[in-house]
Amino acid sequence: VFIMSHATDHRIALIGIIAENRDQTDAINALLSEYGDYIVGRMGLPYRDRKLNIISIVMDAPNDQISAL
Repeated sequence: VFIMSHATDHRIALIGIIAENRDQTDAINALLSEYGDYIVGRMGLPYRDRKLNIISIVMDAPNDQISAL
């Protein structure tokens, strides 16, 4: 997780998620949708050779919300 502070009480955070089990995808998506108001963008990459799914999340949120996720 990379966090950058700026002028407001919000921070910019870059979060990386590596899902090793495809069955985790629905639970991850449900969790991320709970924080959807704070998510600026997300990118998902299936890494088929390693049977992984890699998700990058960019958030603009209060520190407590970033920590909660």
